[in-house]
Amino acid sequence: MPPLHLIPALSGVRSRRHLVNIRRAEDHVKAASELVKDAIRDEVKLLSEETEEQLRTKVMLIEQASDELSAYVRRHQRTRIFARVAVLNMYLGHFQRMLQKQEEAKAKAAQT
Repeated sequence: MPPLHLIPALSGVRSRRHLVNIRRAEDHVKAASELVKDAIRDEVKLLSEETEEQLRTKVMLIEQASDELSAYVRRHQRTRIFARVAVLNMYLGHFQRMLQKQEEAKAKAAQT
């Protein structure tokens, strides 16, 4: 049997992974929001390639965290992070729709 300090759950230590994940995901949401705010402030119709790639990366990271956190919330329905995960999913949907509209605008611009 391995030493207990290598497997914290065996020694009765509760996992805090979900709290770390929600904090990191909220940081990614904040960074993605800043990218969007900068684009809105500059009144651009299309995001630059660099900004779009940064936003896609943030959305991917948020989506990964959202999947893991949603699974955690399903297993632990009385968790304190339930509302935070719901807000995270709301922002994720917002950013995904924004990227979809970006693709549609690019396609429309390419047709003209």
